[in-house]
Amino acid sequence: MSIKNITVIVEPLQVGETFFSKSSPSPKTVHEAANYIQLVNEFRERTTANVVLLETFLHEAPPMGIIILYPRQRGLSFEQNLDECEPNLRKTLPQRLVLLNVARPPDELLSQYRMAAVIKDFDYDNWWNIEQLSLPRQRMNGLTAVAKEMGVFFRFEREGYCQMIGEEFERLPTLLIRYLEAYARMFPGVLQ
Repeated sequence: MSIKNITVIVEPLQVGETFFSKSSPSPKTVHEAANYIQLVNEFRERTTANVVLLETFLHEAPPMGIIILYPRQRGLSFEQNLDECEPNLRKTLPQRLVLLNVARPPDELLSQYRMAAVIKDFDYDNWWNIEQLSLPRQRMNGLTAVAKEMGVFFRFEREGYCQMIGEEFERLPTLLIRYLEAYARMFPGVLQ
């Protein structure tokens, strides 16, 4: 099975404040918006799936397909985000969810919620600053079985999850798309 839909959700900073339509955005806001647009464009270059960028909250996520969430609300935990979802969405969402730019330990989130994948803040920043950093590889956390299927190097295995180090992948979106393609082949019912 192939991936049909990938939705990248960027949470608004607060209810009623839209990120992309501010009348006078700060330079940081403009830079962040450009990063999200670049991320979506890089996903589109690497997959035939329909890739959409939404500025909304997790509880408004589509009922099917992969969800990549960039949580921007300070102080709001993933648990609170998940609690706001209707019961059917709350039940199916974690296994199709990739959390992006997360400070919390990924193995904790992955094992507790059985998520598809987590990308730590350091690894997300490394992607943007690849030319300046001395780490010419991309990293993310996900299922060990999928890492084995992909043939990528992995370490820190715990409860069926691991950290993957994709030295052969120049860009993080490439590693993530290849992971999601393997994930969809191995667990086709998850995306229905």
